[in-house]
Amino acid sequence: EESGFNRIELFLSFAENPFGFDTDTINDYENSSVAAFGQGTWHFNDQLSFTGGVRWSSDDKEDIITATATKFGFDLVPATSVDDTWDSVTWRVGAQYNFTEQAMGYVTYATGFKVGGFNGRPFSTAEALRDYDPEEVGTVEVGVKTDLFDKRLRLNVAGYYSDYSDIQVTVNVPDPLTGQPLNIVENAAAADIYGMELEALLLLGDYWQMNLGLNYIDAEYSKLDAFTNVTLDDDLPQTPDWRFNVGMEFSYPMLMPLIGEGRFTARADYYYTDDFYHNAQNSAFNHEPSYDLLHLRAAIGPANGQWSFAAYARNVLDQEYFSYREDLLLFTMATGVVAPPREAGVEFSFNW
Repeated sequence: EESGFNRIELFLSFAENPFGFDTDTINDYENSSVAAFGQGTWHFNDQLSFTGGVRWSSDDKEDIITATATKFGFDLVPATSVDDTWDSVTWRVGAQYNFTEQAMGYVTYATGFKVGGFNGRPFSTAEALRDYDPEEVGTVEVGVKTDLFDKRLRLNVAGYYSDYSDIQVTVNVPDPLTGQPLNIVENAAAADIYGMELEALLLLGDYWQMNLGLNYIDAEYSKLDAFTNVTLDDDLPQTPDWRFNVGMEFSYPMLMPLIGEGRFTARADYYYTDDFYHNAQNSAFNHEPSYDLLHLRAAIGPANGQWSFAAYARNVLDQEYFSYREDLLLFTMATGVVAPPREAGVEFSFNW
């Protein structure tokens, strides 16, 4: 159960946009979610097993929405009550085969959903009353997990395909009463997503270990309803084609005064992210070029991990990038949140 009161004061009137609205929007909401689920595995023999599971979910949302044009002194949306309930049934089936004690393969099919909602920042009562349904996905995944060379190399590889339907996207539709355009969220898209993931952990001697991760995603819209703000050529938001990470760790046991058995650990982690768009409607103002990050950390503490003292450096390469961007050119502006620059420091942590 969840309840809350959210107030947004939005100032869209400035020198370059003198006729912009300044708005005050209030959402007084209550949400509840109930679910029941179960899963079981049948071992056909020592090598082959089958798994199945099902989940029923019921989500209820209630909201009282009020929006005022403060600059012009009138209500865009008088206090309007909206509520809806969405019931969803999702399920999963899979099979696992143990080739050896060090290697297994699997295939699964699973469904999922993202709950529906309301347009919480409306400019008209018609927008406030338009809700949207859950978006749904079905995913098939095939993979292999291995522990090789006397468990000194862990290598996992997987490929998957996801079929998204009823994706929640922003659309422009006419107000049924006034004919004026409304900017709302609706279930107006479908997409096909293909992907591959590889992860590895390699033990190098007694003190060194190396981890590696590689992700590839090919995501495209397969359908778009009329009036959407995106096209079939647009990339899905927050979806870089490639991501890569590699890390190296040195861990050395040592005797510490007054402590006894201790451990010194040093790590270096490198991350690469391909270019992508922050929003569904692609533009130069929400495009994020590719960037790479390097983090360093060294720590010392007792072997039981109860406490540690560490020195760290994040974004050592001092990469300039945004953690979020949004194209608001409809209001003659764009906005973004700049990611942290290079940072260095020390920290102490204690586990109770």
